[in-house]
Amino acid sequence: MIPRLRHPMLALAQGPARLLLVVLAAMTLLSGCGPASSELTGVPPSGEVAPLVKVGSGGTLFDAPLYLALQRGYFVEQGLTIEVVALPRITSVLTPLLAGQIDVGAVLPSADLFESLRAMPTAPRLVASAGRALPDQSAAALLVSRQVPMPSAQALRGKPFAADLAGAGGLNGLLALDALGLSSEDIAWRHLLPADAAAALANGEVAVAYVLEPEASRLVAEGRARRWLGVDALDPGQDLALIAASPNSVAQRAHLVARWLAAYLQGQRVLAAARRDPAERRLVEAELAQALRLDEPYRARALWTIGYPADPTPHLPSLLALQAYLLDNGLLAAPVDLERAIQPLGQPPAQERGAP
Repeated sequence: MIPRLRHPMLALAQGPARLLLVVLAAMTLLSGCGPASSELTGVPPSGEVAPLVKVGSGGTLFDAPLYLALQRGYFVEQGLTIEVVALPRITSVLTPLLAGQIDVGAVLPSADLFESLRAMPTAPRLVASAGRALPDQSAAALLVSRQVPMPSAQALRGKPFAADLAGAGGLNGLLALDALGLSSEDIAWRHLLPADAAAALANGEVAVAYVLEPEASRLVAEGRARRWLGVDALDPGQDLALIAASPNSVAQRAHLVARWLAAYLQGQRVLAAARRDPAERRLVEAELAQALRLDEPYRARALWTIGYPADPTPHLPSLLALQAYLLDNGLLAAPVDLERAIQPLGQPPAQERGAP
């Protein structure tokens, strides 16, 4: 049974109006997509010019495979030039993706993403997992303030709880409360995106927060919070971030996205193998140090909390569970055909493959 939220914070923009706001907001990010915030790498022109693929980066550790593939020349091997477009945070990637300002990027599963998928066939496609909750690997977690005893029903009742209610934070927060025998009415919800939830927890404004890495490791390392539950304990197999391709790229440049994805997934495989090999792990950390600011110790530790599944196809059951939560709480206007939205490497969408 999908838990329900009953709280005034659910009076959020929904449905077509919500999506319209997201698309219109693209105009505010035009300056963020220009050369001043971009990094151009790839095959030097000689004869034929290598095709250009623009990749949105929210500066999170979910982009580790992207930067490793750049560092090791995997995109060059695919004959591509890559322009990395720097954006303020991962939640800023969806807007320019929908506007066609970038071709691909890592996004968070959310009501906004699901609403954008409603525009089939001219909608973005989900082409791979960018990070999954696997055993002992979760790049998202619930943290509790140092001023709060280890979570119990008595300790948390009535306390402020920060989470992105229109995304995975709300669902995972309710799963954690349910394990304690609490309901949504037993705590005081604050609708905050993960980065803002981390700041609120650090400032002592909330007792519990749903936080992404590396902010989770930073708060623990600084003694401002304790780790309560990772998503690997709450909902194993949940996709915490996804690689999405823009509608224009799907329609006009799918072959380039497939080549880009082959190089990106090669980076994922290297990272997954390095987690088990201390020598390779140190080498990878050195290669990614500048791009991901791994000189900060908590960021280096947090890098290895991201799980990369052997099959990178987006995990449909976890997306369906999130959709059910959003629908049950009035955060999504109507169901979306998520199976059709998933487009594995080199394959057409499910309905075009003749799926029932």
